[in-house]
Amino acid sequence: EALAAEKKRLELLYHLSQSLAASLDPREVSVRALDLTTAALGVFRGEIFVREPGSERLRLVAMSGYDVKSVEALDRELNLRMGQGLAGSAAFARAPHIAPDVAHDEHWLSVPGMDDWVRSAAAIPLLAGDELVGVLNLLSDRAGFFHAEDLPLLTAVTVPMALALQKARLF
Repeated sequence: EALAAEKKRLELLYHLSQSLAASLDPREVSVRALDLTTAALGVFRGEIFVREPGSERLRLVAMSGYDVKSVEALDRELNLRMGQGLAGSAAFARAPHIAPDVAHDEHWLSVPGMDDWVRSAAAIPLLAGDELVGVLNLLSDRAGFFHAEDLPLLTAVTVPMALALQKARLF
């Protein structure tokens, strides 16, 4: 069982590295990363925010599992900053944040009608070296879905994402 789990982790990392190297469009990179990650981890929905260079603003660039017409419109509505919400807190601290039960997490910022179903969440900063590129937000409809034991895998998953997004930004 442990070998099967490790194989699954390595396959995810391999597929992320291969898939994300194929594009220099930040939105396409983000969507691919989310689709692969949410499918492999059995996560219902996910979001990627990128940090706007030279600012404290975190811009929503991709969502997976949502039935929303415009990512841009939702981004304008959220207007997320570092330190705000789960993603903003993870970005500010440059450290992952697991919320096993969002109802009891002081950092959880609810968006009525969009995430009423969310019970647990994980926000992992996307770091390329010392540079904060953005944040990966993973959401589950099951309380206790995310645990501290998930952090090594979640952190490993963000490495190819952060590098691909940084490369796309520089291009």
